[in-house]
Amino acid sequence: MIRKRYARADGTLIHAEVQVSIMSSANFEELTLGTIFLVDDPKRRFGVEPLWREAKRLRSVGIVKADQMGEDLFADQGWLTILELYIAECEGQAPFADQSTGFPRDEQFPRRLVVLRDAGQIDLENENPASAQLTSRGTAQVETVLRAELTSRATGASRAALPS
Repeated sequence: MIRKRYARADGTLIHAEVQVSIMSSANFEELTLGTIFLVDDPKRRFGVEPLWREAKRLRSVGIVKADQMGEDLFADQGWLTILELYIAECEGQAPFADQSTGFPRDEQFPRRLVVLRDAGQIDLENENPASAQLTSRGTAQVETVLRAELTSRATGASRAALPS
């Protein structure tokens, strides 16, 4: 991810983050995908790296909560599943492949993936966890929550005071 500044013909500036990814298809073709995110105010907007770090922090906290509260009391498995997908995509890894992260996979895990797919938050082929990936809607929702978390910590604001 790089941050770029472009000058328009009228002299105004556009700030953008540019990300280039290389993806392999099922027949091992390599595809290049470029994504440009416009940044309204480069000093206020959180880039991809802080969002990724916040996702990792929240995942770690969530795993500890799940471990301490137990399967019957911990109610944020869906959020942990989405965070795991987001982190895997940020790192260019296959989702749910690395069990060393401590990500809890209970018997409801396959059902959770189907529910997330039906809600339009992930794409899932043949209910195979390895094929799961966030949709653009799912990514936008995750990043909205991550930005709210970062803003809250940066400003000391309570969640009730954050814009919806």
